Amino acid sequence: MDFSVTPDFGLAADLDFSLSDVDVAGDDDGVGCGRYVRPRVYGGTLGAVEYEHALDLAEGIELSDGYRAFAFVSGNFIFGDLLEAMVDLGRIAPRRVTIQTLSMSEENVDSLRNVIEMSPGLESLRLILSVYFWGHERHPGGLVPYLYERLDLPDIEFDCAFASIHTKIATIETVAGHRIVMDGSANLRSSRNIEQMRIEVDPALHAHIESFADRVFAAYSTINRDEPRPKPVRGGRLWGSVTRGEG
Repeated sequence: MDFSVTPDFGLAADLDFSLSDVDVAGDDDGVGCGRYVRPRVYGGTLGAVEYEHALDLAEGIELSDGYRAFAFVSGNFIFGDLLEAMVDLGRIAPRRVTIQTLSMSEENVDSLRNVIEMSPGLESLRLILSVYFWGHERHPGGLVPYLYERLDLPDIEFDCAFASIHTKIATIETVAGHRIVMDGSANLRSSRNIEQMRIEVDPALHAHIESFADRVFAAYSTINRDEPRPKPVRGGRLWGSVTRGEG
């Protein structure tokens, strides 16, 4: 059976599995035959989380070999903001960064551009995104051409791959030699749900995940290094303008 999402499904972001049509406070609405009922939503759930924003978590990070932190985070926590917050606060100075995520937002792309500009020691930035993201964001004006334009810069080695993945992992090698793994249930963008987040300084785990990523890039990289970067287009997104024949 084919469960693929077709382009005319009308989705440009994560599938929205919101529970807006269910009852609050746990009351059964009596829908169905009695065996199957609607999910219940309880008020006050976010009060149980430990971190609400990425900056809160970044401020408490103290990196050393063997360091590990785990947290439940609220729907206001944006995984993609954590790397920028860590760099901005001086917690890390990244040398090599690899990010695996189902999807990302324009704000995530801009945040990674900020990381590049704040990190003189950054040598490599690699992104693995899903084919779902490619299918919905490759159009002119979409996020795929936007991330190429914003992140494929001459001073760093940039790579981007699209594959059938659902992983959410960031691996970071710092200038100081720490090898960090950050993973959790959330994509880079805000999910509006409670998620879990883990940070570890573990060279062996870092190497294992990077080895997996290397194989993904070997098969699915979209960067042709034999061709020069296109010239940027002022006031518009590059591939959108090229495709429409503007300029």
